[in-house]
Amino acid sequence: MGSELDLLIGRHAVARTWVSEGRVADAVAQQERETLEGKPERLIGAILVERGDLTPEQLDRLLDDQARALLSREDTLLGATLVRNGLARQTSVDWALAEQRLQHPPRRLGEILLERGEVTLQGLQAAALAQARMSTKKAGDPPGPGI
Repeated sequence: MGSELDLLIGRHAVARTWVSEGRVADAVAQQERETLEGKPERLIGAILVERGDLTPEQLDRLLDDQARALLSREDTLLGATLVRNGLARQTSVDWALAEQRLQHPPRRLGEILLERGEVTLQGLQAAALAQARMSTKKAGDPPGPGI
């Protein structure tokens, strides 16, 4: 079966009413059949476009929205790390996240904060390192020291 991100494309296409749940389920089934037949796994979006369920432009929009959501989540966590460790003010992080949503393509939060002088390069690097450490910890691990 497709990856979580791959299936997310299908859910977003259904939410936008561009395709029905049944057509997404059919595409997932096709993907699974092809994989069982030893064919290289294709993405759900590619199957939906090939079958005429989505236009290439719709798929591009879904992929852009998905990338933007992932970037926003990562940068929101980075912003929280910066604020929690006293490396940036909450108002500055909030402004930079709002600015990021207006940009096409969006720039990274750290880049925006650095450009405005709201965070130092060393502070940004320390927060990114702390965030990376936290993301690799297991859920049951005790919390480690801050940055």
